[in-house]
Amino acid sequence: MKKKWIFALFFSILIIVTLFCFTASALTDEEYDQLIDEQLTEFGADEVEQLPDEQTRALLEEMGLGDINLSDYLDLQPESMAEIILALSKNNYPAPLAACFAVCAVLLIGQVMNGLRPEQKPGFEKVYQYFAVVAAASAILIPLVNRINESFDKIEEASVFMTGFVPVFAAAVSASGQPVSATVSAAALLAISEITVWAVKNAILPACGIFAAFGIIGGITDSADLEKLSSFFKGLIVWLMGAAVTILAGMMSLKSYLASAADSVTIRTLKMLVSGAVPIVGGGLSDAVSSVVSCFSVIKNVFGFFGVAAVLLCVLPEIISVVLWKLAVGLCSALASSTGQNGVGKLLKTIGDMLSIVIASLVLTGLVFIIGITIMMKTYGGI
Repeated sequence: MKKKWIFALFFSILIIVTLFCFTASALTDEEYDQLIDEQLTEFGADEVEQLPDEQTRALLEEMGLGDINLSDYLDLQPESMAEIILALSKNNYPAPLAACFAVCAVLLIGQVMNGLRPEQKPGFEKVYQYFAVVAAASAILIPLVNRINESFDKIEEASVFMTGFVPVFAAAVSASGQPVSATVSAAALLAISEITVWAVKNAILPACGIFAAFGIIGGITDSADLEKLSSFFKGLIVWLMGAAVTILAGMMSLKSYLASAADSVTIRTLKMLVSGAVPIVGGGLSDAVSSVVSCFSVIKNVFGFFGVAAVLLCVLPEIISVVLWKLAVGLCSALASSTGQNGVGKLLKTIGDMLSIVIASLVLTGLVFIIGITIMMKTYGGI
């Protein structure tokens, strides 16, 4: 009786494995995509698609990435990204260009007034320097302050997206055979998100205000040369941010490799037990385990691709906008220096240093989030 039960169990397992292999091989491309889409929906793809802010969702839709779908991602063309960059540049250049024209008007008035000034009134130049610095600061800083606040709001929105995205992504990574890696990396990414928002609110944003004050004071008075001081602090802040990103990325990489080794031992042990416990067809069942885990790896990578695209398109509009402001301010600074209006030149040079810090904050924030997602996609690959 016992032998009959053993033979029955053996043939049942053999039939199940045969049907599994036959079904997998008989799937067409459309059926395979449908199977992946169903699993993505089970993992919460519909909810993840709503996590980015409204502007980011619109850009994702424009690129054809609004829906978390494997076939759409495989059909993605590089030209779509170039079109979005060009469109964002067209939408964001009017404000910097208008400010640039306003500053150029101030510089032109200064040249005219210098040519008409009375020779017996040497204090006239000082009076005009005050006027020119205040006028240029008003033309640049009033619209620029709003842009900087919006840029830092985007960093916070990217952090909010990561807070909702990482748990779902970690579940997909865990299902692909890497539970330890998923737990470790998810905790690290969530911590980085919180640290980023704290640093922006408590360090970077106040530093921008200090730079604006340096520029106005240095432009008005000749006794305090704050241009070199602002350049020093700009280099220091950018260096500290770069070092922090390097350390965080390095720690994530080291943790991921250690956790991946633990996960690899677990999966290999499971495959060995399955292969040895079931006679004859144990090897087939072991391969079936690998096939199932590989299917979940596809799901994990699709989620990861969406996360990278969402983070990139969240910060990209602000990077392009601030870069355009940086170019406009740099052009005005060069014109002020070439016309001998050093007060306005000092102001614009300091504002340019401030914009460099904003650009570095946006780039490094997006970079550390993308590196974290990519590490989870790449390191925890196959079995």
